Amino acid sequence: MTPFDLFLLDVRNSRAVVALARRGADTAIELIPVDAALTSLIEFGQLIGRAVSGNGQRPSDPDLATFGTDLFNFLFRGELRDLYDRLPVGPVSIQILSDQPELREVPWEYLSTPDRMPVPHRDRSVIRIHPTCGVYGMPSNKVGEKIRVLFVSAEPIDQAGVGWREVKAVLDRELVAQMPNDATIEVIEGATRADLLHAINSKTFNVFHFFGHGVLRNDIGHLVLRDRVSGRSDFLSAEELAVALAGKGVRLAMLSACQSGAGKYDDDFGTVATALIKAGIPAVVANQYNIPIKSIAPFVGAIYGSLARGNGIDQAVAEGRVALKIGLRTATGDGAVVEWGIPALYRLADVQRIFGSEA
Repeated sequence: MTPFDLFLLDVRNSRAVVALARRGADTAIELIPVDAALTSLIEFGQLIGRAVSGNGQRPSDPDLATFGTDLFNFLFRGELRDLYDRLPVGPVSIQILSDQPELREVPWEYLSTPDRMPVPHRDRSVIRIHPTCGVYGMPSNKVGEKIRVLFVSAEPIDQAGVGWREVKAVLDRELVAQMPNDATIEVIEGATRADLLHAINSKTFNVFHFFGHGVLRNDIGHLVLRDRVSGRSDFLSAEELAVALAGKGVRLAMLSACQSGAGKYDDDFGTVATALIKAGIPAVVANQYNIPIKSIAPFVGAIYGSLARGNGIDQAVAEGRVALKIGLRTATGDGAVVEWGIPALYRLADVQRIFGSEA
């Protein structure tokens, strides 16, 4: 995918951000006010979060379409729009980097571009680039090098069951069956801290996939493991997981857990997703709101299938969004399918391909 970089940088002591767009040698700069329009975008995202949690009404399809257009118009104005209109034909990754917490809270994944509709569209993928310094993407897997997946699931007795076997079956079908000599999966069921650390320390994996519960505690993202003694919830913080996985060669983290992309947006270790990016994991797929269990299998299945066919992670996540949009139906007659925009892709700026050689 062609990268289109969009930097949204806080202007200290001002209610505005400097927006710098870049594609190749072309650049454009605009000043974007942090005003009621931004507040409205954040509030609509919060509405989506409440709806999928069963605490509110889903937006209608027209409302969601309007929201997607509003997201585009908020970002692409003046010279930025001129630069966007000159994009070449073909797939484009819209890479958004911001140091402004309010902007990180906006669900940009629902953005609808006027040249690629309806959404989600395979030719337009929204990527979140987290600011880093001294953190570099490791080389992608060499041809013939095995893809090793560590699949971790935890179902504490005080949490609802998650039914991990369906998702594991999808991995077998979409990844292992397509690459029988090149992909392996190790499963940790009912994972405790000791189980997780033993697996991470004793073997090498290039994909870490967690399927279970995610929560916010004091606004900090946590994954929920099982306490070895009581069988109840043991909360693993974003920073603790980052410490465990740093330097282990993991290229992709798939976090099939609620709110794994939510938390303190002004803290590098406030969300599980950004903590793993800071730890050097090149790409992380996480959820900015609660995510219905029924949506996980089709989404991750499409991602693994796309990766097995040799696509980069941006394209794979775009395929996952399409699979969710066409594969799910809402319980209400006029409510929109919003699940496709809940997962977010976070990655380092210099990484698009996880497996195989760069195109």
